[in-house]
Amino acid sequence: MCAIGAFCFVVPFAEHQGIINEARNYQTETLVSFDNKYTLQTLKYEEETGTYASFAIESRDTGERLFICPDKYRTMDLKSISWEDGSYTVAIKSGDVGTMYYCNVNGLWVKSGNKELKWSVSKYSDITSRYYEETENGYKAAFYEKNEIDVQRIIDWVDSCEKSEEYYQYIYSDSDSWDMFVYLTLSNGNFSNTELKFFIDGSTVNIFVTNDDSADTTAEYILIRIQAPLRGAWPDSSTLYVDGICIEKQDGWLQK
Repeated sequence: MCAIGAFCFVVPFAEHQGIINEARNYQTETLVSFDNKYTLQTLKYEEETGTYASFAIESRDTGERLFICPDKYRTMDLKSISWEDGSYTVAIKSGDVGTMYYCNVNGLWVKSGNKELKWSVSKYSDITSRYYEETENGYKAAFYEKNEIDVQRIIDWVDSCEKSEEYYQYIYSDSDSWDMFVYLTLSNGNFSNTELKFFIDGSTVNIFVTNDDSADTTAEYILIRIQAPLRGAWPDSSTLYVDGICIEKQDGWLQK
């Protein structure tokens, strides 16, 4: 009986140790995109909590590193990091978190739970005389002026936001509605004739703003309002990209 018990203990332990050793022995690799434009280089990190993998994207012509993935995935659960066939999308398949995609957006690689990003489309409201963006599942977003805000709590929040290279996020919600406000005013510089696109991925609102430097009019700040449909998930975070640069978010302004 003792021998049987020892055997039952040793075999699972040996199997577990084998999985750990395999994770530690993860081998990095280099993969070229379908058109030879980019190189996908997998990365390996040895940390106290285990072995992790990630990736970087480089220009194949110049060798310039264009993107380093900020996320790390446990090699113990990792199945593959690879290009999606015929695209610049990187797919990470993991037994822990499932499949995550990093989709190319004008030279950026943006994390998504979907292979195809579900972008907003531009619309115009005759009632408000305003252009706005709307996703297929009913989320809406538009640029706002400070003087259009009529809720005192939001007015106080906007007034408290200082000039910074980081942006502020504020969620105003009750039992019937959800609104997210994103505010950015630079310490040095203005915004010109900005354009807006966004998509919802899980609990995150991904916002992309583009400037037109040839515009005659400029603004000192960006103020965006995102509204959720009556029936739908209420996101709790955001990412903001301005002219292809990911802007850091201020801490302490997530929700009121």
